[in-house]
Amino acid sequence: MYTVYTGILFSVLITGVITDAIKDAVGRPRPDFFWRCFPDGKDFYDQLGNVICHGDSKVIREGHKSFPRSFSGLGFLSLYLCGKVRVFDRKGHIAKLCVVFLPLLFASLVGISRVDDYWHHWQDVFAGGLIGWGPYAFFRALEESRPTIVETNVLCEEIEELDNNPDLRLNDVEIGIR
Repeated sequence: MYTVYTGILFSVLITGVITDAIKDAVGRPRPDFFWRCFPDGKDFYDQLGNVICHGDSKVIREGHKSFPRSFSGLGFLSLYLCGKVRVFDRKGHIAKLCVVFLPLLFASLVGISRVDDYWHHWQDVFAGGLIGWGPYAFFRALEESRPTIVETNVLCEEIEELDNNPDLRLNDVEIGIR
């Protein structure tokens, strides 16, 4: 059970750091930013046409943190739990799949509610999901690019065959050495 709590903590912390850094760097306004900037609904501008916000400064600062959505770590948590509870070990326990899909369901429901409540744009939710699944895609591609054990064994056998059979060796002319 300790590893489950460690996985939850790790996924939340890592994703929190990544998404907060992106939120501070991008600063995309939330859909309800107008009401954060002008709580009474009356907008103000200076002589040059620049907006003068008269809302609470903390609320306005939080209004610039829409992109990306922060619950993306639950996708990583789902993959982590998938490995820890050994979902695909052919033992047929449906409860294992429920444990794995629970974080994804929670993240989906939170994302839909945030878009519905005008706290995030749908693009923010989509980008948050990509951040959650991005590490999986990266490491999966890295794993597929590595040679398999069978390919490595075949290559080693071919090298041994070349070393043991002098007729198969390349002579100096074929190698290009003069």
